[in-house]
Amino acid sequence: MAGLASFPGSGCVVEFMQGNQPLQAWVLEEREAQLRLYTVHKRELKLSASRLLPWSGPVYAQMSSRADMQSRLEEHRARRSELAAGVDVQALWELVQGEEARGEAFWLAGFLWPDPDADQVAALGQALLARKTHFRFSPPFFDIFTALQVEQRLERQAREERQQGLLRAGAEFFRKLHEAAGKKLTLAAEDLPSPEMAENLRNLLLSRIADPEAHDPDNLWKMLVKGLGERRAQTPSAAEDDPHLPLRLAVSWGIRPEHHNYMLDQAGYAVGEDWADAESLSRLRRETGDRLAFLPETPEDLVSIDPASTRDWDDALGVKAGNGHYTLTIAIACPALPWSFGSALDKSVLRRASSLYLPEGDLCMLPEAICRDLFSLEAGEDRPALLLRLRIDERMNILDFAPILSRVRLRSNIALAGSEAVLADEVVAGEDGEAGLKTLYRLALILRQKRLSNGAIITEREDQEISLEKDGQGSVVVRISPGRDYGRSHTLVGEFMILYNALLAEWGRERGIPLIYRVQTASSGEHSGVWGTPLEISRALHGLPPAKLSVEPRPHATVGLPLYSSFTSPLRRYLDLLNQGQIVHYLTEGRPRLTREELSALLPLVGSRLESVNQIQRFRTRYWKLVYLQQEQKRQGGQVYWPASIIDEIGNQVGIHLDLPDLYLRGQRALFGERVQPGVRIRVRLGKINPLRNDLQIMEVTEE
Repeated sequence: MAGLASFPGSGCVVEFMQGNQPLQAWVLEEREAQLRLYTVHKRELKLSASRLLPWSGPVYAQMSSRADMQSRLEEHRARRSELAAGVDVQALWELVQGEEARGEAFWLAGFLWPDPDADQVAALGQALLARKTHFRFSPPFFDIFTALQVEQRLERQAREERQQGLLRAGAEFFRKLHEAAGKKLTLAAEDLPSPEMAENLRNLLLSRIADPEAHDPDNLWKMLVKGLGERRAQTPSAAEDDPHLPLRLAVSWGIRPEHHNYMLDQAGYAVGEDWADAESLSRLRRETGDRLAFLPETPEDLVSIDPASTRDWDDALGVKAGNGHYTLTIAIACPALPWSFGSALDKSVLRRASSLYLPEGDLCMLPEAICRDLFSLEAGEDRPALLLRLRIDERMNILDFAPILSRVRLRSNIALAGSEAVLADEVVAGEDGEAGLKTLYRLALILRQKRLSNGAIITEREDQEISLEKDGQGSVVVRISPGRDYGRSHTLVGEFMILYNALLAEWGRERGIPLIYRVQTASSGEHSGVWGTPLEISRALHGLPPAKLSVEPRPHATVGLPLYSSFTSPLRRYLDLLNQGQIVHYLTEGRPRLTREELSALLPLVGSRLESVNQIQRFRTRYWKLVYLQQEQKRQGGQVYWPASIIDEIGNQVGIHLDLPDLYLRGQRALFGERVQPGVRIRVRLGKINPLRNDLQIMEVTEE
């Protein structure tokens, strides 16, 4: 077989790249580095000689017959394809890698054939061009990749192949999911992807639910959902730009339930008990038992007052009359005593930041079993507590007090309904602890009046009760009813918790113990008082900045106190656990655990995590209220007029409050006509409601 040609003149067989593949051609004419070619596809074209691949030949005598040229080209193409298929590129690479960084095709062909001809060199070139993981064509050479480079390129190739497969199957599957979601249908088994593909798509959806703005370096997500639902959407990009699209697809697939709380995913708030490792829990159990054995026992009768469903009791009260004074005991559960701050468990609890009390269920900040078995102040069980024992007179003047680490055993856990019945004289108090409730309530009212004299703003509104039930089809039905009035009990507990927080904050400041305070810019006291209606609360709080966390000891205007820290919910708030740890360490070691600088450095993280979780509490409650409105409008045929009252007017927006389900929203000023006056009673008709987007619109306003 004829050999290689040094220059591709007339009658020479050449190759050039077309469509990412080498194509054979016959040189008809050469003029000033410009070639006129006849290709194996029976076409003529002009081409610069610089575009030829560096293996030209063989050269034939000029032929006049196109049939002869075609026959020769077909013969060379077939032989080169056969030779290329037989080349062991891997073996050749293993032979030459590490010796040279690059080489020409002819030189590399010499490792396979003793005197390679044009077809053999071209065949090897074709084989090397196809193996981009091991060789890179840099005309006229082939770069030879190192072992590390090959490994990296193979990994990249495998990843790209997986992604291509994912795109092919995933885009069609997502389209079906999207259509099924719109029609509220379930996909058939044959519509589901293969198990491996399903796992990849599942992981992708769940990661996008947790972080809709996640970096997408390969644009995989965008390509999977591109154009999704554009026939139904107002704009082609409406569906793919929807931040809740991953959740809607996951719900349609069935890998997430209807009404899934995606905010937990985005906040990294784990559900269940698996987030706490068993070794840490066992260590905490041992440490708690050891510490508890050495604590002095508190002899006072103590009771807790909480909702009937509560199991994380973190506070208790007791009062005993003395000679012209009372001994008042406020006990707070003390997980900080055995707590290992800085441990893996502590970091997980810090990330949770707070317990959540949602209509669909409670989520404990601490591991639930540990919270209830070790620390919760359950009646009849010994528990560690950080208590304040105060000596007070009839007017709640404090004669002396001291914080004490103690072992407590409550007499009883009283439900709010039981406490309220005693305070309202509906039942006769039985046990000594219950008999002291009226004394505690009377003292609490004195405390409240003192705060009001200092400019406190007190709001008293019972939260409405939201319950979730399943109908016959398994769908969630939301029911909302007015909450029961437990105002006396809330005042009793609330005032003594405020007192505990204020006294311990002052006690810590006097001893130089760094703490995190809740501070709020002082108000003029103009709106000081007890307020209950939405309009009253709005007016009283209007213009007041929100309370902030600070290591600087400054007043809290709304509470009406010169100092206020948070200690009374260490089972439910990390901030309280952290502050409690400062006091406990001082009592046991003679110094605070963290310096002011260390506490200040930790404050941004604590504050941001607490705000993130508080946002879940606020939004999730509002979400279920919107679901309730949506369901009621559907049940009543859409023409529902909801009782409401006007709260304020800001710009061209009017703020209103719906009586049921206790919801604030805003509407365009033009809808209200001449009725815009705070306090005016109205009825409003709502438009389409989207709970997931927190979206609803006032469509009509009428007089009540």
